[in-house]
Amino acid sequence: MEQSRNPETLESGLTWRSALSLFFAILMMPVTIWLYLASGTTVSLSYTAIILFYFLTRAYGKPLSRQETFIIFVLVTGLAGYDLSVNLALNLIMRGYYKISPITWSFINPATARPIPLDLGSWYAPPLDSDVYLLRTVWHPDWLLPALLTVGSSFLMWGVSMSMGFLTYQLYVVQEKLPFPAAQVPAEAVISLTSKKSKPTLYFSALLSVIYSSILYGLPLLTGFSRLVLPIPWFDLSTSIESFLPGASLGFATDLSGMIFAFIIPSSVVVWNFIGSMGFYFIGNHIATKYFPPGYGWSPGMSLTFSYQWSSIYLWLNPTIGIGIAVAVVPLLKNPRIIINAIKSLGVKSSEGRLLSLKYILLMYFGCAGGLIWMTHTIAPNFPLTILIPLYAVGPFFLSLILTRLLGESGMLITGSAYLQQGAILASGYSGADIWYCYTFAIYGGGQYWCNDFKICDLTGTSKKSYIFTIILSSVIGWVSSFVFMSIFWGMAPIPSGAYPMTEINLPISAALQGLWATGKAVSINPQAILIACAASAIADIGFSYVKIPFSLVGLATGVGSPPTPNLLVGLVISQVLKKIKGEQWWKENRYTIVAGYVIGLSVVIALFASLGMMFKGMNMMPY
Repeated sequence: MEQSRNPETLESGLTWRSALSLFFAILMMPVTIWLYLASGTTVSLSYTAIILFYFLTRAYGKPLSRQETFIIFVLVTGLAGYDLSVNLALNLIMRGYYKISPITWSFINPATARPIPLDLGSWYAPPLDSDVYLLRTVWHPDWLLPALLTVGSSFLMWGVSMSMGFLTYQLYVVQEKLPFPAAQVPAEAVISLTSKKSKPTLYFSALLSVIYSSILYGLPLLTGFSRLVLPIPWFDLSTSIESFLPGASLGFATDLSGMIFAFIIPSSVVVWNFIGSMGFYFIGNHIATKYFPPGYGWSPGMSLTFSYQWSSIYLWLNPTIGIGIAVAVVPLLKNPRIIINAIKSLGVKSSEGRLLSLKYILLMYFGCAGGLIWMTHTIAPNFPLTILIPLYAVGPFFLSLILTRLLGESGMLITGSAYLQQGAILASGYSGADIWYCYTFAIYGGGQYWCNDFKICDLTGTSKKSYIFTIILSSVIGWVSSFVFMSIFWGMAPIPSGAYPMTEINLPISAALQGLWATGKAVSINPQAILIACAASAIADIGFSYVKIPFSLVGLATGVGSPPTPNLLVGLVISQVLKKIKGEQWWKENRYTIVAGYVIGLSVVIALFASLGMMFKGMNMMPY
């Protein structure tokens, strides 16, 4: 894998040839939408796109450059990915469903003693007597206010996360030079495809991936996941061991991505990921169930999916948050010069890697955060500003620091950070339901994704200005296209309905969970437990460092946020065997290529079979 290139040598990849991929991405958006509605899964079409466009241009005698290939990757990832294709428009439809659903009507707003839908105004979804629920369309005046607020708040959240991307890039890429394994894989795919050298390892890895992925996903995608060759997402071993280890969770993922990604993740991260995952969800769940009934609500026959979901919320949520905080704070306390140098370098115009001065980063961050505070306060005026303002002032900052470090060291993220917002609402003592349904109130990181992609820009020699402009272009086109295609799918059949099987499962559960949170019945956040977990993690990091025993706080954090499957550890063992057989030098040169080949093969198979599955479903779907 090549090292980062000098910013002065970076080139733009946004040309008329790479821009043509916009049409491909728009055509593939319905595939992404249908796959999510039918199965709850998403598909990466970006690798398929770069292969298609690269070989097309090579056939005409002028292959794509490395920079053009990466920009095509970005365009297709943005337009045909979940965030733009599905999330924005589906959220509008979901809010309409929540407002008229009997499930939501069964919950009483503690602040007003009325059913919750009666307190959700036109800012949330169209009025209860609106005909949009019969017409099933988003092209209606009653959707104007919710749509404007949704798009506006999305732009502001985007600004907050982009500003943190500039800061974390300077901190973790330029100053600390973290490896960012998740950035290395797409960069290697781009470099391998555009390289003049033959890459037999890439092709062989991709071929094996195509064969296995076709077995795993081919039939399920063709049948809307009604028929499986192998269990997805894992072989569930929890019920097999419950007779002697009640409550313990265990499985083996059938998608081999986790195992393959162990090839590029530091061994200490893999080992402590395994220790954290098994320690909490295998041993911890068993102890809680056996000695502290009812534990996390475990019952005989509970699957790994449900035991992991329930225990991660009711047993390990507070420790997950505490360990996550330690991930951000401990490295900075151990080496405070890193952040000091990063902040200083942002004030020097000629500083290495500086994308934006500190003044403009702060202006973007607090300006966008201020806009979100104003929106949220307008919708939920009784929610205390003493909670709202500090949350927006520091919440995205610390979350971005935590999540970017996790991504930078391990290539993985954790789920517990998603509950910071809910915990803050519960801690405030506010009893109104409006804040729980206020979609402009969203405390999340986001900077980690920008930082990761800036790293890919360095690795592929692509200018960050062309990358940012590409993101803006794909976002605007993607949001408009998303409304068009989602409205078509909604018009073809109700959402939820049997035509889109996963929505019949997910939407009612989501409505129930939202009602539980809004009425204070979901889960409690314990600041003392968070503090203890944070302190214990910090002490462990310092203690293991003192006795010179390899320890990874990042590995522990990702383990606590991961299902208890040994795939990563198995992948580490396989990597050591391959290194022994092929030699250290061969392994260094080919490990990223192996992972890139696997990802390319997987994405091509899913794109192909998802497209065929949508065609077969469309031929049999009735227009009512």
